[in-house]
Amino acid sequence: MPATEKKELRTSLGLKDTDFVVIYPAEISKRKRQTWLICALENLLKKQKDIHLLLPGKDSLHGECQKLVKELSLHEQIHFLGYRKDIPQLLKISDVSVSSARQEGLPVNLMEAMYVGLPIVASNCRGNRDLIQNDKNGYVIDQQDADGFSKALQELYKNQKIRNQFGKESKKIIQNYMLDSIMIDMKNIYHIQNKEEL
Repeated sequence: MPATEKKELRTSLGLKDTDFVVIYPAEISKRKRQTWLICALENLLKKQKDIHLLLPGKDSLHGECQKLVKELSLHEQIHFLGYRKDIPQLLKISDVSVSSARQEGLPVNLMEAMYVGLPIVASNCRGNRDLIQNDKNGYVIDQQDADGFSKALQELYKNQKIRNQFGKESKKIIQNYMLDSIMIDMKNIYHIQNKEEL
């Protein structure tokens, strides 16, 4: 993404060039645990005012998270973007991708984040731990370890070298999954064709 385009998109969201942007593209729901994530990051966000959390996704909790954010006075740093069609662009203006999900299949949001070269902080659940290799392209944190999640994000905030290193590994690791998904698609296509020929 060109620097001017990146700046324009950040500006449209009320973000500065120097802001540290964390993104979690997912439906706002109990399974994705945005409420837990907001509470886990409360102290870090209050300490580091240049950290911003983007939450694009349909709201299935009917404003529950927005209410919590107002109560915690984090409304200037946590941005609810609603349903968006420009997730790849939003990922490109972000520094880190996170997932606090309780359970996943193979999470497309993390696959997309890895494809653009983002480091990841994710909860330890099936799907997340399949994609994230701890200390290689991100951090996998126990589902109830709010302090650990916050510390992992703080480590990436402070250390650009680690962010760059993890981001490069994300790009490498995701190639395997892209090939696997192509092979599955091809098998399905051949299976359908064979049935039609019978």
